[in-house]
Amino acid sequence: MFKYPPSQPLPTDPKALAAGLVDRVPLDTDVYPRVLTDDLFHLAMSRHLTTPERATTLRTLATLPTLTYRGETTDIAGRTGLTFAVTTTRLTIDPDTGELLLLHEYDTRKPAELGKYLLILERARTAGPDITETQPL
Repeated sequence: MFKYPPSQPLPTDPKALAAGLVDRVPLDTDVYPRVLTDDLFHLAMSRHLTTPERATTLRTLATLPTLTYRGETTDIAGRTGLTFAVTTTRLTIDPDTGELLLLHEYDTRKPAELGKYLLILERARTAGPDITETQPL
């Protein structure tokens, strides 16, 4: 899914990051915004993003012409964030930290059903070459 292993820093250029995440879907297709949004969320779930990396992911998201601001919302964990919609997907972002909190995808074929609801409730880093013990973020 990703070209970027955890040991490799992410590109600082939004276009380069998008190209590395979504190299299997042409830019001019209707599905591209949803795939990029999903990949950005999974990137945030799969690795610790530094503040500059988080900023790049948000700038990458902002390049999507279909992105719309939906206002403040509260997720099922009681956290309030800024929600942005990209096609049938909504992302909720912590306004203070830029952390992605929630991905909420609707199934337009079955409007009464929830497509996907993914929460990031906690983040921590595990021991590695530069970390001697688990540290909360």
